[in-house]
Amino acid sequence: MEAASQPPLLRLDNGRLGLEVAGATHVGLRRAHNEDALGLRPDAYDEFGATSGYLFAVADGMGGAEKGEVASRLAVDALFATYYARDKQADPARSPAEALRAAFEAANGLVYGESLKVVSGMMGTTLVACTVVADQAIVGNVGDSRAYLLRAGRLQQITDDHSFVNEQFKAGVLSAEEARTSPQRNIITRAIGHQPTVQADQFQVGPLQAGDLLLLCSDGLHGMVGDDELLAIGAEPDLQRAAAAYVDAANTHGGLDNVTCLLVRVVARHDAPAPLPGPAAGS
Repeated sequence: MEAASQPPLLRLDNGRLGLEVAGATHVGLRRAHNEDALGLRPDAYDEFGATSGYLFAVADGMGGAEKGEVASRLAVDALFATYYARDKQADPARSPAEALRAAFEAANGLVYGESLKVVSGMMGTTLVACTVVADQAIVGNVGDSRAYLLRAGRLQQITDDHSFVNEQFKAGVLSAEEARTSPQRNIITRAIGHQPTVQADQFQVGPLQAGDLLLLCSDGLHGMVGDDELLAIGAEPDLQRAAAAYVDAANTHGGLDNVTCLLVRVVARHDAPAPLPGPAAGS
């Protein structure tokens, strides 16, 4: 089996938090193409990351072959370009939460426009993104790619899947185990690019603490690897090894889908907890 694609370990510091960031993506064992996109782009942070936040994302494209690959890449491109555009346009009034919402809207508009050019109209992607500003994390998602917080030996799912099976689970039709193994678990009810507009959920997590780990991943990971194993692998001190281990675990359990993960670990705090600039994030 070929190794996962991994960018170098990234070290960032915004004056409040010191961060280490790693990611990995792999085609899996059953797919011919990798339709996931890993949004780890250090060049975007050079000018504005310390003030506007460090942005990270994972997208899982749909539509088959090149269409899924294009959808996930376009979504991540638009997300980063729009989020940091407020700095280039000198728009300090827009809060990071508002900027992230606008970035999701831009991603949806771009992918939807491209989907209209496809004969089948079948182009879309999930998108989960996180921006770390001061000592807070703002997380947004559409679809069933997820964000987790690993803290003090506990795993907390931050996002809520937009999927048919999750709706059945919340309605009490399926148990947690039935939902995890349902053959319909890949049917999503909300996606980037399927409609002219989309509503992204948003969550605020903080203040972040030294030792916290944020995990963003496609369903190729969380659909194959149980919570206990997700937690155990996240305890690995070497973040790049942890990212590779997540991919290996998904493939060990069958590798039925592309698998992508992005890990953000807080390695240091420099001061007391502080509020986000601008209006509070919505939820």
